[in-house]
Amino acid sequence: ESISVSICVYNYSSLPPVGLKKSDKSGFVTFIVGQTDLFVYASGDSLLGYKLWRPSSEQRDTIVIEITKRELPDTSFWIYTRRIDIKKREPEYKPNRDSLKLLQGIHLSKINIADSSIASVLSERDEKLVKIFYNAKGGAKSLLAFYKGLSDTLKDVFIDYFNSLHPKDVVSLDTTDLVDELIAVLKSEKLAGKSVPDSILKNYLVSDRILFEQIGKWRGSIQSKFINFRKLTVDETIDTLFSWVEKNVDKIEEKGYFGPMQNPDDVYKTKRGTDSERYIFIAGILRSIGIPARVKWSYDAFEYWAAEWREKSFKEKKEEVKKTWVDFRFEENGKDITEKQRYYYDYSITRFGEYPKRLDPPVDTANGRIIVSLDEKQAYSVTGWRNGFGDTYVRIQRVVPQVDTAKVSVKTGIPEKVKPGDLIVRKYKDIDAEALGFQKHEFDKGEILIVVFDIESEASKSTLQNAKEVIHAFSGAVYLFADAEKTEQAKNFLEEIGIQKGRLSVFPREIYKKQLNIRNTPSILYLKDGTCVFWVEGLFLHLSRLLHDLR
Repeated sequence: ESISVSICVYNYSSLPPVGLKKSDKSGFVTFIVGQTDLFVYASGDSLLGYKLWRPSSEQRDTIVIEITKRELPDTSFWIYTRRIDIKKREPEYKPNRDSLKLLQGIHLSKINIADSSIASVLSERDEKLVKIFYNAKGGAKSLLAFYKGLSDTLKDVFIDYFNSLHPKDVVSLDTTDLVDELIAVLKSEKLAGKSVPDSILKNYLVSDRILFEQIGKWRGSIQSKFINFRKLTVDETIDTLFSWVEKNVDKIEEKGYFGPMQNPDDVYKTKRGTDSERYIFIAGILRSIGIPARVKWSYDAFEYWAAEWREKSFKEKKEEVKKTWVDFRFEENGKDITEKQRYYYDYSITRFGEYPKRLDPPVDTANGRIIVSLDEKQAYSVTGWRNGFGDTYVRIQRVVPQVDTAKVSVKTGIPEKVKPGDLIVRKYKDIDAEALGFQKHEFDKGEILIVVFDIESEASKSTLQNAKEVIHAFSGAVYLFADAEKTEQAKNFLEEIGIQKGRLSVFPREIYKKQLNIRNTPSILYLKDGTCVFWVEGLFLHLSRLLHDLR
C-alpha cells in the first residue's frame, strides 16, 4: 500500500515519469498506456525496484515488481518503440514540390501581411509590425484589425509587447482582453520610470513570457492585486513580496516529470507551486508593478533589476550543502569523446528517489573535461544510444561523489546487447542497384556486407584495419564503395591496410549519399536476404563481435 509507482520513458538522457501513482491497499496500481516499452519504477520506505514492460498481445498486462533494493546496480537495457508497418501505395499524383512551395509562400504572405489595407497603417514601425503579423500566421488579419483600432500610445505598447514574445506565443494569443493587458503593460512601464535601460525594459518587464509556463494574459489581474506591494525602495518591495509568497503560496516538490508549468495567475489562484513556479509568480508580480525581473538561468532563484541585477532565493536560509565533484570521462570505441558530450542531450545525472529525477547540477566543461558539482547523496549517470527507429539502449551507472573529486569513466556508443535490427542508424530502403551499376538481385539474396569508406578519413582507416580479418572470413559477398577520385587511389588504400577481399567500386560522394542514404563514413551495412541486420556509421571497432553475435 502507498508505494509510489511511475511509468517512465527515455528522454533528454534520463527516465522521467509520464505517469505517477500510489498503489492501493492490495499493492496494485493501474495505468492505461500505449503499446511501447516503458521503464516501470516503484519505491517506498527507502527501497526500490523496477521492471521493463514490453507490451504483449493482450489487452491487459500484469507485472510484479519486488522492491528489495536500496540502490540500483549498474545496468543497461533496451527500450523499444512501437513499430507500425504501413502498406505503401504509390500515389497516382506526383506533386511538383517547387510550384507547391511557391503557392505556399504566396498564401502565407496573403494571410500575414499582403493585405490591401495594411499600406494605410504601416509607417516607420513597419519592419517590427511585419514581423509580428508574419508570426501571427492565420491570425494576422484579426490582429491587424485589432491594431488599427488602438490609440497611438497603445500601438507603441502593442509593438513592444508582441516583439518581446516568442513566435509560438504570438500565434497562440488571441485578442480577447488584449486591450486590458496592453493598458496594464503601459502602467508597468510608467511605474518603472525612465532610469531603466530600454533593453532591460523590453526583455524583462514588457513581456508576459517569463520561463516555460503556459502563456496567458495575467498582468492586469496580478497588477490590480499587488500594486500596493510597491514600496519606496526596490529592496523593501522585494522583502515584502517575498515574505508574502513564503507565507501564502505552498511549496510543492519539483515535478521532475512531464507537465506544464503554471503562469503567475495560475499560481495565485491555486496558492501552490514548485519553487520554479513561485519564482515565475514573483517575477510576474514584479513586472506588473514596474520592476524588471526574471528567473535565474539555474532556476534556483529569481533576479530583479535595481540599477544592476540582484537575486533572491528560497534556499538562502538553509545550511549550505557540502559540495563534492565528479570528473567524467566519456569513451566510445576506445576514443575519448568527453569534449563533445552535452548535458541533457548526451548524458545526465539522475537520482532514484520517489521517482527517477534528473538533476540540474552546475557543469564545468573547461579544458575538454566535464566536472559536475553534486551533494554527497547517491546519484547515477544515465546515457542512451538511439537507433534509426527511436529504440534506445540505456546505460545506468552508479556515481559516488567525493570531496576530492571522483573520477568516473562512462562507455557510450554501440550497445553490448544486440539482436538483428537493433543497430540500424536510419530506416533502410532497398538499394537502387542499377543506379550504382549492379544487378538488383545481387543485393536481394544471401549475406551481403557493404562497406562505404573515405580514403581521406582516419575513422575509415581505423575501422577497416580493425575489421580486415572478419572481412576476409565473411562467407557472403563483400562490396567496398570508396569515396575517392580514382580507383587506383582506393586500391592503394586497401593494399596498405591489407584488405584483398571484396568488389571495389569508386563513387563521388554525392552518388553514394543519395543512393545509399549515407551521412557519415565509414558506413557498414550487413544485409541478409534483402533485410538489413545492422547498419552503423562512424568509427567502429566491433565488427567482428557483432557479426559473431548476430549470425
